[in-house]
Formats: sequence, structure tokens, C-alpha cells
Amino acid sequence: MKKILTAACYLIGFGALSLQASLLIYEGWDYGLADNASMDSVTTSATGLTGDYYDAISGGATIYKTAGLTFGANFLPTTGGSLYQSASGANSYTVLKGDLTSTARAHTGDLYHSALVKLTSLSNEGAVRIRTYNNGASTARYMSVMDETGAPSNPGVAYDDVTTASSDGSLSLNTTYLALSRFTNVGLPGGGTADQFIFDLAGYDNWLSAGGGLEANLATYASFTATETFNSQRNFEHELHFVLGGNSSSGSETESAFIDEVRYGTTLGDVVAVAIPEPSSFLLMAGGMLLVALGAFKDRRSHS
Repeated sequence: MKKILTAACYLIGFGALSLQASLLIYEGWDYGLADNASMDSVTTSATGLTGDYYDAISGGATIYKTAGLTFGANFLPTTGGSLYQSASGANSYTVLKGDLTSTARAHTGDLYHSALVKLTSLSNEGAVRIRTYNNGASTARYMSVMDETGAPSNPGVAYDDVTTASSDGSLSLNTTYLALSRFTNVGLPGGGTADQFIFDLAGYDNWLSAGGGLEANLATYASFTATETFNSQRNFEHELHFVLGGNSSSGSETESAFIDEVRYGTTLGDVVAVAIPEPSSFLLMAGGMLLVALGAFKDRRSHS
């Protein structure tokens, strides 16, 4: 009997622990600044980032917007404010940089990333990316791309910036999308796989309902997907970049976009709502199993 009760306690404890996860970075842009205020030199209050933001620009702007992006009633809680970037003209770009904390940089294993994105203008030579940048190396890593240079409005993903795997989709202007990425084997030998899933609101809601919010069903309900693999070890460290702009010398490119609700975590449940049973469900399941075990125990006693 004691063994049965002990097993039930372990089951309940495991259920509670399985709900815990690790949110490495969260930036909801809740800064209370004036509308259109510059983000340059603003001290970050984001989880997992430290220091002041630094805006490297050439013909562009990185500003704070008092209105934030939302993604329906079934998305995670959002905060006010959003990031807005724009660039126009020859070789114009803007890069907002925030330093990762030592805790975020220490991550190894699977990495999940999500952000809400709304493109308001784009061009043939433009790009909208969220990426990390390693200290002492001019190499971008773990890139989630919403508009890739040379493929206007085509989202994509990159484990490293050596290659970017683009989807065959096309994002619509002035529409809010959920950009979800998964990177495996981060910071470990052997490289890993980068997967990207772009959802519109209807697809996300369908994934939660018909798809059960299960990771195995992400590709089924996503509007666009992309996959890229890399064979060398890459670390998650140093800086987080929000990049917008292009490399055309023609002066014809114009690019602008909102970015909001940026999350990095160790599980899918850190960055989107998923089908994880609530604690009450775990207790109900554990209670049911305990009753079955007690019944079996009683039946065995009666037969003996």
C-alpha cells in the first residue's frame, strides 16, 4: 500500500514538473515611451537581455510604437508597445542590438523562438530578420527571416548565415503573422536542424483546436514552412539583432515592419500556447490511476 501511495505522489510530482519550462528571452516592448521615440540607448527591461539597445543605422530608423501587435484570444499574454523599423534608399538598413545575459548565453540543447511580425512595405532587395550574433565573429546565427533579400516576402530560416532556407510562400502586407522557429542541438557538437513555421491567425487557431496544439502538427497548419541543417557546433551567445534593410545600390528599396512579442525558450510551451494538461488534469489522471491501483490491491488481498 505504501509503495502505491509513493508511486502516486511521484506521478503527481512529475505532472507538476512537466509544466515548468525555461523562458530565456522575452521582449514585449513595454517601455511606456512616447510614440515614435528612438530605441537607441534605451535601457532594456527584457527578460534575458541586458544593457542599452544600440541602433546601427544607415538611412533607416528603429523606433518605439505605443501600440503593440496582438494575435487573437488563444495566443500568450501580450504587453503594450512594439518595435517599428524602416529603411529607404541605397544600401539603407537598421540593426537594433541587445546583449544577451549570461544565463541566456549558457543555453544548450533545443531552442524555440517566436515573434509577431507585420510587414508594412517591402522591396526586391529588402530583408527582415531576427538573429543572434556571436562575439568576436562576424557570423549571424539562429536567424528567423520574414523577408529574404532577393525573394521579396519569402520567409525562411538559418542555423547559420552560410545558407538560408526559404519557403515558397509570400507574406501579405499589413497582416500580423506568428513566426515560430525551432533549432535543435544548440551549442553541441554535430550541428542541428532549423525549422520555421509561419502562421496566420486562422492557421494558429486551427493548430490549437483541430491540431491539438501538438508540436508534431505544426507543419500541417502553418501557412509556410522551411528547414535548414548545419553540421558544425554553434553557440547561442552575445547579441540579439533585429535587422531590417537591404544591400541594393539602386536606391529603390523601401522596407518597413513591426516586430513584437519576441520569445526564446527551451520548450515549445515557452513561446506559444500548447496542449499541456493543466495541473487539475494531472491530479485527475493521477487520482484515477491511484483508484485503479487500490482496486487491484484490494482484489489481490481478497483472493489471498
